[in-house]
Amino acid sequence: MKKFYFLFLFALIASIGNLYAAEKTVTWNFAGRKSGTNATTSCELKMQTGSASGTWKISASEAFHAQTGSGSTSVTLGSKKNPCKDAKLELTNSPIPKVAQIKKVSITANASKDGGATFGLQIGGVPSGTTLTFNKSKTTQEFTESKGGNVVLVINTLNQAYVSLYSISITYEEVAETKCATPTFNLTAGATYTDVQDLVITSTTEGAQIEYKIEGGKLTAPITGKQASPATVHLTANDTYMVTATATKEGLDASESEDLMFTIAKKMNKPTFNLTEGAVYGEAKVLEITSDKVGAQIEYTVIGGGNISITKTEASPVKVTLNQNGDYTVEAFALGMDDYAKSDAAGLNFRIELAAGVPTFSVEEGTYPEAQTITLTPGEGGAQVFYTINGGTEQPFIEPIKLEEEGIYKIAAYTAATETLAKSASVTKTYIINFPLDEPYILCEDAAWLTDGAKIIFVGKKTDKYYGLSVVDDNIITGGLVTISEKNLTEKDAAVKVFVVGRTANGVTFNTAAGYLAAGKTAKAANLSYAAGNEGDCFHWTVSVANGEATVVNADVTGDYNNLQFNPSAKTPRFGAYADSYKNGNLSIYLLGSTSSVSSMSAEGVKAFAAEGGVKVVAAEATDVAVYTVAGQLVRQARVAEGSTLVNVAPGFYVVRANGTATKVIVR
Repeated sequence: MKKFYFLFLFALIASIGNLYAAEKTVTWNFAGRKSGTNATTSCELKMQTGSASGTWKISASEAFHAQTGSGSTSVTLGSKKNPCKDAKLELTNSPIPKVAQIKKVSITANASKDGGATFGLQIGGVPSGTTLTFNKSKTTQEFTESKGGNVVLVINTLNQAYVSLYSISITYEEVAETKCATPTFNLTAGATYTDVQDLVITSTTEGAQIEYKIEGGKLTAPITGKQASPATVHLTANDTYMVTATATKEGLDASESEDLMFTIAKKMNKPTFNLTEGAVYGEAKVLEITSDKVGAQIEYTVIGGGNISITKTEASPVKVTLNQNGDYTVEAFALGMDDYAKSDAAGLNFRIELAAGVPTFSVEEGTYPEAQTITLTPGEGGAQVFYTINGGTEQPFIEPIKLEEEGIYKIAAYTAATETLAKSASVTKTYIINFPLDEPYILCEDAAWLTDGAKIIFVGKKTDKYYGLSVVDDNIITGGLVTISEKNLTEKDAAVKVFVVGRTANGVTFNTAAGYLAAGKTAKAANLSYAAGNEGDCFHWTVSVANGEATVVNADVTGDYNNLQFNPSAKTPRFGAYADSYKNGNLSIYLLGSTSSVSSMSAEGVKAFAAEGGVKVVAAEATDVAVYTVAGQLVRQARVAEGSTLVNVAPGFYVVRANGTATKVIVR
């Protein structure tokens, strides 16, 4: 009796052991994606070496960040700018058997803010009734479940927070399979399909056979068969199909029977068009309407333009020439053929705006060392051209455009519209007028040289390049390249401004065709402009020069930003009005004049020299000499004797005339 008892007890224990299989745990430790990953909507997370197999893939409807720093043991999901919202973290290629029961899902994480991240859980598509909330402190929290199926985590980061995810562990229990899994279908119950279909029937039971029966209203006999899962049946005929399927496997009970009903009603695909919906075309177009089935007939209607109304049926491809201005509406069908029904309607809307031809320019764009005269000719079909220069006022072309001043000219022109043609596209040509220097500009070493009417260029240096003050760009004046050689400026870009010095009771002025160089009245940093010279404009300056470097201070500005300086630190070389404390710049003034104190005067028997205290004139015989400022104001007039005579004048820039010939000299 005792022996029987012990045998019974042993069998009971063995059966309990078989009933309750041992639990297993798999763990994934994250290392994140590469550092600095840009915002994305999906990515695969990187695991550390030794983590379980399988792939964790995160996806969201909005862009987010998934990144880590070097050597990090976590992946950062979301950011302040791109938080994770309703993001799904799904386990694919799972090492967990499909028939296993998920018992526990553990998550180790922390959020950038308290309460800043929540995790939800779905197993086999069934949501858990609980969520986990993570704070700033790193913690391990878990879901306890008892379900079978794939694991999906739903992540939400809140209030511009992000979450650092360290690891995920899943504990599961294997369950012995006693019955085949019920088959599933790739097609949707109740759906109507407009083309042939491959019906795929699948059981998750490994090695299962699928027994199926397919019935239809037009079938003479049911379609039956038995295939290894997944079973595929190709269906081509129009019909309503009823499918019944069962999975079987030796040693297991047959699955429950599963049913599916769907319809195949084949229909021709919509025709396609070669033109684009909503497009505007500037020329006549050939509309092409095409079916993807050879030999198909296209039924179409085209309405639009001035008086176009077409309704026809033609073989694909249909071609229709459209050459009238206006809006067009197209509707087309592919007529039924074989056992395919007529297609749904394909629609198209577009516009044709036939335009005049673009205008032509008599001179090709480029850089020229002399003035240019440009004629604009209307394009095909047009009669009148309109143009702008450097974005200025639009005007009709009436007479040739004369570019007589140095500078950069961007001429934009189009042919005007007519009764039947829209205006043409705009054409822009760029012309650079850059006159060669007749004589060099010399470094100004004394402010007294800046006489009324003198021509000057402001220059700054950055590394080994020199820049001349040029055009205003957003209240900052940029620099164009100049060439400096031994205190002489010998070449310059066309954009570099040549200023004419003015002397007034309020200070020195610097004038160009663009206006007077001025600083901002509100003393905003680096604020420069070309002003009209009206009352209230800050265009008066004081100038001093020492060791070839000029100090130019605005006399009208009440604030700190009144020092004209070159900024070599800026990415784009520039000039601006800076504060007294700005010491990083440099500024020099170059003055139009001779490179030598000896004149180039060609008058026979007369030479003029710049000498200390005035102008030295050497004459072969007595002659009349006149000394003028560069503005033409007479300073001294004298009759000099044979030999050498000193004509006393103050330091400055002068024009010396004798015997009908003139030359420029600088008295230092």
